[in-house]
Amino acid sequence: MDADSVGINAILAGIASELNADILFTPEYSDKAFGSVRELRIASEIMMLAKARKSVPKDVGFDLLMLKEKKRKPVVQLQDKELIVAKENAKWRLDPKGCFKIGICEIEGDKMIYAEHSPTGKRIVGKSAKEIMDTILRLGMVSLLEHVSYLSKELTKAELALRLNRSYEQDEALF
Repeated sequence: MDADSVGINAILAGIASELNADILFTPEYSDKAFGSVRELRIASEIMMLAKARKSVPKDVGFDLLMLKEKKRKPVVQLQDKELIVAKENAKWRLDPKGCFKIGICEIEGDKMIYAEHSPTGKRIVGKSAKEIMDTILRLGMVSLLEHVSYLSKELTKAELALRLNRSYEQDEALF
């Protein structure tokens, strides 16, 4: 079936719950079905909790949202020589040009990403992380490369949240 395995496994877990089935089986043969065992386990736990509560399988504390691809790309294999292992900087510096509050707003029924600069109070809005970051750079509102890197990461998360119709909170995980 050309449908995401997450939904199919949730439906199968629901049917199995109604039939009081004790054993569930799902294959992980194809790239598209990768992770199906985990999905079916979570789906069956959702159904079990719903049954115990005598309610519908909703708002039981589990998320079954997963982003999948039909065909997985190969992972690049690197040799050990000449590799630089990335390390996070221990200290953090505040950008002398100010900071930004990033979020999602609605303007005349259209959802957009916003970046509000402090101390100027200027609000930049747009549909993509790139256009907002380009505007911030063009206006010279940042002076530190690590601030640019951080803003790019957070604006990209906000763009993903917007595209996936999820809520977004700065400095919090999207999933």
